[in-house]
Amino acid sequence: MGRIFGNRLRAERLSRGLTQEQLGGPECSHSYVSLLERGVREPSMEILGGLARRLGLPPGELEQWALQPTVQDQEYSLAALHAWCAWDVGDYESAASHALVAAQFARESRKDATVCEMNLLRAECLTRLGRHEQGRNLVNLLLANTLTSGNAGLRSEAHQLSARMSLAEQSFRGAAAQAQEGLTQGAVLGEDSTVRLSALHLVIRALLSEGHKEAAWRHCELASDDVVPERAPAHLRGRLAWVVGDVAFARGQAKRGIERHERAVGLLRPQVDLKEWAAFNLSSARARLEAGVADDATLACLDRAGSAQDILGQDDPGTGNPGIGGEPQRELRLLRAWWLHAQGRDSEALDQLAPFEERSQRMDRLSSEAAFLGGRILLGLGAPDDALARLALAQEGFFRLRNLRGAQGVADLILDISRTRYANPSPALAHCAAS
Repeated sequence: MGRIFGNRLRAERLSRGLTQEQLGGPECSHSYVSLLERGVREPSMEILGGLARRLGLPPGELEQWALQPTVQDQEYSLAALHAWCAWDVGDYESAASHALVAAQFARESRKDATVCEMNLLRAECLTRLGRHEQGRNLVNLLLANTLTSGNAGLRSEAHQLSARMSLAEQSFRGAAAQAQEGLTQGAVLGEDSTVRLSALHLVIRALLSEGHKEAAWRHCELASDDVVPERAPAHLRGRLAWVVGDVAFARGQAKRGIERHERAVGLLRPQVDLKEWAAFNLSSARARLEAGVADDATLACLDRAGSAQDILGQDDPGTGNPGIGGEPQRELRLLRAWWLHAQGRDSEALDQLAPFEERSQRMDRLSSEAAFLGGRILLGLGAPDDALARLALAQEGFFRLRNLRGAQGVADLILDISRTRYANPSPALAHCAAS
């Protein structure tokens, strides 16, 4: 039946405020309804009958959608198809442009649910492009729309999108509030609803980012394997395992964090989102290293992240650090150096850090961390002067970033060097050190 049937099915479902779970009923799962709406599955006559009953339509009407499309349906479907295809390949500029055209055609044919769907896609694209003000304006229009007032799923998705924009802007309090509202709206949906589970994931992530570890941990109880049903999408369960592991690491429960991250490895799908797969493995490796765990599993995380980055071909010449590459590649290099240092392979670790030595106009987070690690390694190799030079750069970077914890760590190490160097100084040298 194709894309035209799928678009019409989704529009009718949204206009009635039904979730995919509710529309699917006992005949098919929400994931199968999603495939129907994307036009990649052909429903049987039995399934068509069940869908028609839950939509309140005559049994044969769904067949007619594919056989007798209107001109407006064809125009909308073509524009929407271009939008989704562009979205699938990561061309968010084109996706937003085609979604705007599709929304205009849908508005002309008075399909309010379809207008909302395309505007939601546009807002998502604008968020991916970093144009948060435009995206937030669209979200506000969606929330003010009378259709979304009675559609918990749409309202939850809109609040979640607003939360993701706030997270990108590091406005963690606003992100937590929007994510919580999204979870409240999604509470009426099924326990395996992707909308509700996505909102739960965002709430935990936002609370952890804001520093509320215990509040985040309380929400983690709702994301346990005992609560989240197995029929929920595997990739979404993987995201939940990832964020629960992050909270466990933050609370000092390394064993629990490792167990959850290992669970995420088996659930997250690189083919669903390769960039997210790379980010997860980098995040997991960092959490392990910060917890003092530098084992083969940590190296495996780094190798998986490296393989994903090779496929993505990420290269950001605007980093100010030629030869290092984009930020994910720079972080991978830093974490490899950290792992090598933990293995006692300090010469190899310094080789990994060598590209960071070329000082940029401004010390960023990774450059500061690399300088700090390099200072610790050089100190262990018996080169205190070189270590102090690196540590001075690290301290400068941490202060600029307002990372007081990092700056304090550098200061403590510099103080240890000073105490060792001036343990038995001459009176004159002692006076200089005191000054």
